[in-house]
Amino acid sequence: MLIFIVLFSLFMAGVGFIVTPSNARYLLSGYNTMTDEERKSMDIQGYLRFFKKFHLVLGASMLLIGLMIYFIKGPDLAVLSVAVAPIAGYIWFIIKSGKYERPVKKNRKLAVWFAVPVLAATLGLVIFLFFRGWQDNEAVLSENSISLTGMYGMEIAIDDIDTVYLADKLPKITLRVHGFATGTILKGKFRCAEHGNVTLLVNERKSAYVAIFRKKDTPVFYSGKNADEAALVTVIDQKLRSK
Repeated sequence: MLIFIVLFSLFMAGVGFIVTPSNARYLLSGYNTMTDEERKSMDIQGYLRFFKKFHLVLGASMLLIGLMIYFIKGPDLAVLSVAVAPIAGYIWFIIKSGKYERPVKKNRKLAVWFAVPVLAATLGLVIFLFFRGWQDNEAVLSENSISLTGMYGMEIAIDDIDTVYLADKLPKITLRVHGFATGTILKGKFRCAEHGNVTLLVNERKSAYVAIFRKKDTPVFYSGKNADEAALVTVIDQKLRSK
C-alpha cells in the first residue's frame, strides 16, 4: 500500500505535465470539441497554468498527507485519504476553472451544476464503502452453521465444511479477483499460489487465522477484530467430530 500511495500521488502530479498548448486540442476534454473560433476565445495558456499548478499541489499534498497518515495511523486511513483527495480536489477545480471557459461556454453553469453533484455523490459513496469495509465481520455460531456477518459475509453449514484449522499466516496472495483491500483489511475473492481462489474475511492482521476448507466452494480465511480464532476453530472442530 505504501508503493500505491507514492505512485498514485506522483501520477496525479505528473498529469499536470501531460497537457500542453500544442496537444491540448487532442487531449483536453471539452477543448478538443470546440471549434477553431471558440479555441481562440479561450485563455488556454492561463487555463493550462492553472491545470498544471492544481495537479502539482494535489499530487504533493496527497503524497505528504498520505505518508503522514500511513506512518501515524496505518495504511487503511492512508488509502482512504488518497482515494478521496482527487474527487474532492476536482470538485474545487471544476468550480474555479470556470473563469477560463466561461467566455466560450455559455452553458458552463449547467455543466457545473451537473458535474459537482455527481462528484460529491461519488465522494460520499467512496467514503461509505470504506467505512462499510472497515466494519468487523463477526462470527456467529449456531447448531448447524457458522455465520460471518458484514461485507462479503456468508453462512457456512457445518455439513459443508471439510476441514478447519488454525493457520499461522495467510496464503500468498497473487491477485485480487474482486473485493475490498486497504492494507490490513482484505475482504472478497482473492487468488493465491497454494489454493487457487480463496475467500478472505480478514479484519485484522494476526498470527492466527481460521482456515475453513469447504466441500463445494472456495476455502475461507477469517480473522476478527475481537474474535478468539483458536476457540472458534475448537468449537467448529467439535461440531464436525460430532457429525
